[in-house]
Amino acid sequence: MLLIKEAIDAWEPGEHTGTFRGNNLALVSGKAALNLYWRNQTFSQQVRRLSAFMRRRLDAIAHQHGNRFAVRGRGMVCGFDCKTTEIAEATSHGAFEKGLIIERCGPTDQVVKFLPAPARAS
Repeated sequence: MLLIKEAIDAWEPGEHTGTFRGNNLALVSGKAALNLYWRNQTFSQQVRRLSAFMRRRLDAIAHQHGNRFAVRGRGMVCGFDCKTTEIAEATSHGAFEKGLIIERCGPTDQVVKFLPAPARAS
């Protein structure tokens, strides 16, 4: 979910595809998610813990390959810069064959994106 202050959201309809102006279901769902997950610090702490875990694992994989790959991103939104489109594409296809859908991004689609949903704390 992307939260934007009203003063900054100055686009007119048709100029963008990234905000939820006019999508009442998305706004209500987003508010309910915020109320549910941020009642206390548990969710934020879990996100920090999982973010650090992801970063360590991706850094370790990059290191195993002589740092030919780079870890990008922040928090739980991480990317693994494969440096070439071909490697990222092969990684994406291999993941799909194992039942995992991942996206690519970057100027030449050379970055594999990881956007996991944290498990809800009980």
